[in-house]
Amino acid sequence: MVKRIMVIAPTCTTLLVLVVVLACGGAEPTATALPTRTTVATATLPSINTPTAAPTPTPTSPQATTPTPAPTATTRPTVIPTTAQPRVKTGGVLRTYMTRNLEIYDNQFARASPTWSTIVPILDYLVENYQAGGVLRGGLAKSWEISADGRTYAFKLFQNVKWHDGTPATADDVVFAIERAAGRRDLAAPAFIASLEAMDTIEKVDDTTVKITTKRATATFLPNIGLIGNDIYPKHIPIKDFPKRPIVTGPFMWENFVPDVKATLKRNPNYHLKDDQGTQLPYLNGLEIFVIPDQTTAYAAFITNQIDLSFLAATPFLGRVNEVKRRVPDVQFFDNVSTVGVLFYNRAPWTDQRIRRALMLSVDRQSVNDTVFQGTTTPYMLFNIPGGKWALSDEEIKKLSGYNPDTKLRDVAEANQLLDAFFKDSRQTRDTFVPTVTTLNINQDEATATMESVKRATRLNYKLNVVTSPERIQRHTEGTWDLDFVGLGPGLDDPSATVDAFFRTGSGLNFGQWSDPAFDALLDKIDSTLDEKERMKLSREAELILYEKAWYAPSVAEPRPTAARPEVRGEFKVLLSSDAPGWMRTRIWLDR
Repeated sequence: MVKRIMVIAPTCTTLLVLVVVLACGGAEPTATALPTRTTVATATLPSINTPTAAPTPTPTSPQATTPTPAPTATTRPTVIPTTAQPRVKTGGVLRTYMTRNLEIYDNQFARASPTWSTIVPILDYLVENYQAGGVLRGGLAKSWEISADGRTYAFKLFQNVKWHDGTPATADDVVFAIERAAGRRDLAAPAFIASLEAMDTIEKVDDTTVKITTKRATATFLPNIGLIGNDIYPKHIPIKDFPKRPIVTGPFMWENFVPDVKATLKRNPNYHLKDDQGTQLPYLNGLEIFVIPDQTTAYAAFITNQIDLSFLAATPFLGRVNEVKRRVPDVQFFDNVSTVGVLFYNRAPWTDQRIRRALMLSVDRQSVNDTVFQGTTTPYMLFNIPGGKWALSDEEIKKLSGYNPDTKLRDVAEANQLLDAFFKDSRQTRDTFVPTVTTLNINQDEATATMESVKRATRLNYKLNVVTSPERIQRHTEGTWDLDFVGLGPGLDDPSATVDAFFRTGSGLNFGQWSDPAFDALLDKIDSTLDEKERMKLSREAELILYEKAWYAPSVAEPRPTAARPEVRGEFKVLLSSDAPGWMRTRIWLDR
């Protein structure tokens, strides 16, 4: 027996406005030209200051917003009042940036922000989960049905969807891509494999129908399948060939990438989605994504109207929000946060819980907050999204050793006692014990401040190793690292995308390779519990267990105030840094 749960048509959605007011500070920026690669002699690169054609107004009527909660076997759609939307304009080129060159074309393989900036806009997803707008809608799936027991999903695909080379996209491609994202093809541990852990089977029913069965009824399977790493790649083209010519079905098409300068994407004129008013998506004619490693240059580029939207995973506006508001009237700010901290690798000496706990206790989180973020973030967080629905409150966290400023001296004393015992048993000394801490350049300041606070408290030395994303992935694969300063940047405010994704046995994001069957069983219970109150209780239990295990020592919540110029409209805001629709840019438009 099949019970129809919902039929989803693509919709535009009311935007959730998030305004973050931070302390004003910093010197006045100098208008700095964006980087130009002088070594390119065979082509004339377009100037950043070249004006683009003004977008053409497209008359539309007010649109309806219909946010739909993640469905379960007993959930029905909720009727939401209609909300008026502004008149959409089509055309124009959105200018944004990334902090380093594109190096990874396989978005299922690893989390990499340049890949999200350049590859995600040309991709498609079976469903789209736009959390900033409270909408779960169809991507390649036009509609779906869920069985009465909540374990079988039948997805009906849009017809006549084509890959950018003209080949029809069918259920065969969806099955291939989802199996690959679940670690059942050539990838042993895809980045978001944990999000598909509940999937049992996936099969093609016909060219436009895909059936998925799950191991158990789950509260979050639909939003999880729309996470940023579960995109649909073609079956007929090896992904290793993508650097030559990326072929997918998304709203934009690949034009070119000039290292150290920019990536250029153009509108897909044959994209299969339209908005509620029948306007063809995407609204934009194209995207220019500049390579700007320096945050001061990025700040100046935004102030001087050389970019329209700042990078979602960088912090050029930290502590300068009021200054930006003064210099760019009607600027639009929103914020997304993630936990950053020290991840331990599951090998000696880190298998000794004493040394892990000693580092957990000795991190001076308030000092890191003050030094790096001018006191604008919170030192009170564990593993779920800070300030999110599932996070423990500040008062609850302050009760834990290592988090209460009033008991910091006692915590440091305990940390040193643990280290004394460890060094006595291991026959090492503090002088000779110098672990290497791996990090990306984007987290270098936080990593340094965190480890310096540990050094002050414990006299432990360390070496900081700043690497590229491919180098980090290689070290994770080979197991050639000690500590990794890394962020927990989930794509969903839910334990299935935070605690589960980073600490379940075999997860593609479980870089430390920790494993505990009893903890995995608790994660299964969280995922299969449909009552939200009970899920909340179980989730808190899991967080406290992780705190005791100390596989990961959280440092602070990393705030990322992101700015859009006044003319940027539509779905440009994200609730979380890996919120896929925010990177796709499908429903962004320019009011010029």
